[in-house]
Amino acid sequence: GIEHAPRVGRVALVYRADAPDSPEVWFQDLGCYWHYLAPSFTNYFRLMVVHLGVVGWQYCYTGAGCDPITRQWMRLYCPERLAANDENAREVEAAEKAEREAEAEGLA
Repeated sequence: GIEHAPRVGRVALVYRADAPDSPEVWFQDLGCYWHYLAPSFTNYFRLMVVHLGVVGWQYCYTGAGCDPITRQWMRLYCPERLAANDENAREVEAAEKAEREAEAEGLA
């Protein structure tokens, strides 16, 4: 893997059979769930730089979101990324809620 932190998770390059020359970057959280991070190492590196390498920043791209300590560090060092990540999380949550409601209406 690219990065392995026992208290955070692991970041890995994933080589797909249909695109062996373009590995994607995925994050495995502590619950062993995989989350897509970036289409290439270059894009992953850019994400890491804008998050200033704050430990646990990868959780911004999971359904769980960042833990309180990571949020504190981000609030101090990269508040604009924290705000953007929070806005994105709200949009994802709203879309998921709308999808659940649409499914519920279809079942009724």
